[in-house]
Amino acid sequence: MADDEKGSHNMTKAVDDLNLNGDSANGDENGQEHELTDDPDDDDVSPEEFEALNSQMDQLNSALDVLEEQNDIIHAKLMDLLESNRAARKEFKEEQEKTALQKEEKK
Repeated sequence: MADDEKGSHNMTKAVDDLNLNGDSANGDENGQEHELTDDPDDDDVSPEEFEALNSQMDQLNSALDVLEEQNDIIHAKLMDLLESNRAARKEFKEEQEKTALQKEEKK
């Protein structure tokens, strides 16, 4: 359970970091708003904007990596639970059959 809490904390931290850094990287700190245009000639992106976008992409990638790791852990735990459930059902069925045979032998 401690690993679950640690992983959950890492995922929450990654998402929180992304949210905090994403707010400051919008270019609004200078009172400037950037409009998206469809003009292909308007592709000039300042190095600062490019670096901010690159940083956001790295943070998104990190958050997705954490989510993927959590998904893998959950999947592994579900597979263990399924196998355990199958073994318990098999054991229960064998006990029922054994009990039924013992009852028939007493008759």
